Amino acid sequence: VDGRIALTDWMTLGGTAAWLDASYDDNDNVACNRSNSTKPGTLPGTCDQGGEDLPFAAEYAGSVYADFIVPLGANLNFVANATVSFSDEYNVEGTLEPTLMQDSWTRLSGRVGIEAADAKWSVTVIGRNLTEEEVWAGGQPLLGYDMVYPTMPRTVTLQGVYRF
Repeated sequence: VDGRIALTDWMTLGGTAAWLDASYDDNDNVACNRSNSTKPGTLPGTCDQGGEDLPFAAEYAGSVYADFIVPLGANLNFVANATVSFSDEYNVEGTLEPTLMQDSWTRLSGRVGIEAADAKWSVTVIGRNLTEEEVWAGGQPLLGYDMVYPTMPRTVTLQGVYRF
């Protein structure tokens, strides 16, 4: 589900929401995870992931946001955005290693700045992951340890744009 509504000439609210029920119906001859937490497969040395959730398949995820464009005169606008993104837990590894479950998370991002009324130029400060959430882009077992690939930590950027 995706939607947005203009509450005023200068403020828009919007959001997205997703619900996913993704699990294996039949997946009975796959590599086992390190902890052997899935049922034995039909072939020796394999496991059965039937009924298990797919990797990277959070049950729910989404975001809500507010955009602001407020005139500061005939030639200048104040611009701002606040976005809250969220996700339920999910596994970040193909064999469904239980220690590689990404916990549910919520992140806040936003921007604030000024722009020309004709959008020819703008100067904004952009903040991503302001809540400093640790989110994994992926992971894998390696020599008895878990190796994860983190997404970006909190970042703040000054952006200048000139369109010609």
